[in-house]
Amino acid sequence: MWTSYRKFIVRSILEESETAKSFILVPLDGGPLAPFFPGQHLPLRLHVSGQPRPVIRCYTLSDCFHQRHYRLTIKKEMPPPNNANLPAGLSSTYFHEVLQVGDTIEAKAPSGKFYIDLNQTHPIARQ
Repeated sequence: MWTSYRKFIVRSILEESETAKSFILVPLDGGPLAPFFPGQHLPLRLHVSGQPRPVIRCYTLSDCFHQRHYRLTIKKEMPPPNNANLPAGLSSTYFHEVLQVGDTIEAKAPSGKFYIDLNQTHPIARQ
C-alpha cells in the first residue's frame, strides 16, 4: 500500500441522478490498488482553479473492491434554498462541472476506522 498521494485517471463518469455522479478512477501507474472495507473513504488532493492551495477532501468509496478501479459517488452540494448568496460546495462543484474523463486527480490509499465488520452476524443497525 502506498502512503503518499498517487495519481489516478478518471476513466468514466456515470450520471446517477440529477444531483449525483459516480467517478471511476484507475491508477495512472497501472499498479495494484489497496483493498478496502465497506464504509472506508478515499483521501483526495484536488487542484481547484482559484484556490491558493490544494483542496483536501475525503469521499466514501461507493462500490465493492475491484482490483482495477475505485468508484466514488458524489452529490453536488447546492447553496441552501434560504440563502442562494452562499456558494455551492467547492469540491462537489469541481467534480460535477470541471472534472472530465481523462483528467487526473491525486488520492491516498483508502482509510477510515468507520467501516462495516464483515465478520459480524448481527444486523448493521439495531432497533
